Amino acid sequence: MHDTPKSAIYLYLKLTLVFSALIWALIIWSGHLLMGFGLMAPVIMWCPALAALATCRKLGRDSRSLAWHPLCSTHSLTNASLRFFSARLTASLFSLS
Repeated sequence: MHDTPKSAIYLYLKLTLVFSALIWALIIWSGHLLMGFGLMAPVIMWCPALAALATCRKLGRDSRSLAWHPLCSTHSLTNASLRFFSARLTASLFSLS
């Protein structure tokens, strides 16, 4: 497989679909989301992360290339403001209800 951005994205999407489909098949087979004492929801959330690591391994890339560099001030400011505004939105929605 050629290591181009387009092929890497396709491989990532395919692996995400495969990992997610396995978990969804177990959920559908059991008949409810609380299968495994409610651990299926966190497991399904980790499927994209596992797909990213598997894509790096398949393409021979270093998994450290996926790292986010938190020292960038733009990202830190955006992250802090998003957390603040989402918390304010949640608090206001709860106060209205």
